[in-house]
Amino acid sequence: AASRELKMLLARKTNLGERMIKRLIFASSVRNLTNDLKYSVSNHEFKELVNSFEPDQEIVFLDVREDEDLADGYLPSVNDLGATVKNIRLPILDLIELQLQPLEKYKDTHQIYCYCRSGNKSVAASRILSLHGYNTMNLHGGLRNLAPIMDL
Repeated sequence: AASRELKMLLARKTNLGERMIKRLIFASSVRNLTNDLKYSVSNHEFKELVNSFEPDQEIVFLDVREDEDLADGYLPSVNDLGATVKNIRLPILDLIELQLQPLEKYKDTHQIYCYCRSGNKSVAASRILSLHGYNTMNLHGGLRNLAPIMDL
């Protein structure tokens, strides 16, 4: 019902920006996207994946946070082994608009680990990507859950 009202606002061309309306629609519909998501990793599993990452591994870490969420820190660009971590940033609203070009070369070959600040956006991102044929996992609880055990 909330999504219908938000779409009606968009149709009326209110003074709310299009991106703001998309955020409101996203927030109201994220529960529907997450109901059947079965694949997530714990903060400890995610930390181990980052710290043991090697360049020949078919793994990509996908940051789906919007600009206002970036204050929570970043995954390290180099891990404990000295390897450069494959980290891509694709904000969730771009992903919702299916701007998947940065991920296309990984579609059939890599496992994509989605993360965000609290886990909500990354769950939606995992669901959207899996519906488009990508192999995805979600960081349960997001960076907030990871921060107590890993320097960001």
